[in-house]
Amino acid sequence: MKKLFYLPIIIGLMTIGFTNCNKDDDPFAGLQTSWFDGTITAQVENGNAYNNFVKRVMTKVWDKNDNSTALASAPYANGGFTLTLPQTVEAEFLSPFDDDEFGSDLKISDKSALLFGMGGYGDGDIGAYSSASGDFDDNDRVGRVVFAKNEFEGNEETGTGTYIFASAGFIYADRDVAIVGTVTWSDTWDGVTYTLIEKYSISLKKGWNIMYATSSSRYVNWETQTTSENHFTTAPVSGLKWYGDMYNVYGSPAKQAKSVLERGLKRFGRLGR
Repeated sequence: MKKLFYLPIIIGLMTIGFTNCNKDDDPFAGLQTSWFDGTITAQVENGNAYNNFVKRVMTKVWDKNDNSTALASAPYANGGFTLTLPQTVEAEFLSPFDDDEFGSDLKISDKSALLFGMGGYGDGDIGAYSSASGDFDDNDRVGRVVFAKNEFEGNEETGTGTYIFASAGFIYADRDVAIVGTVTWSDTWDGVTYTLIEKYSISLKKGWNIMYATSSSRYVNWETQTTSENHFTTAPVSGLKWYGDMYNVYGSPAKQAKSVLERGLKRFGRLGR
């Protein structure tokens, strides 16, 4: 299976609690979850423009031999779709949260929990296909759909402010599990040290959940500053919409597929493989 992550719709919120623990000492206290029943109903921004060449959406899973199969698919019509995810995900597609590289910086409520992630900009995205049948060929793929936002908060004339990108994806968990903590990564190029701060405030309930990945970078005079921040959370992020990222309406499928993979954001996927 591939490293995956994320996508879409705010269904409901609830606070998860843990017993026999003082709230002040509980690192998981107060976390919000975005559990939902597995049904994704999406209206794509300007989605009717895709009606003539997008006939179906699909997301795939990979087995341990890297063979892919459809996890779920649905017709695309009238600028949108309703995708129903399976109530359970088979064990061969699940994997634990790999926390080896984080050391003790993250706290995980149950390290035996098994997870599966899909729906964002990684290999488990929701693809758009020109074929109306259930027999999919990657030559029929014309793009993908994502639930995201892309905005600049600040003064665009001077190029000073914060660039924010957010995307959402679906995480399946075989049990309740929470992940919290902050990890700081640093590296130096040409004598300049760059720092990435990653914050985790994730509370997954058994079944399907929505997880949001937000990236923010500070700019001064349109120059990226040396510190940026990513936040992985199950608390809702406002302002996200469904967008179509169509790249193979014309031209070579292989060339266009390579192009979109090169542009794809890979940083979001840490859950699953």
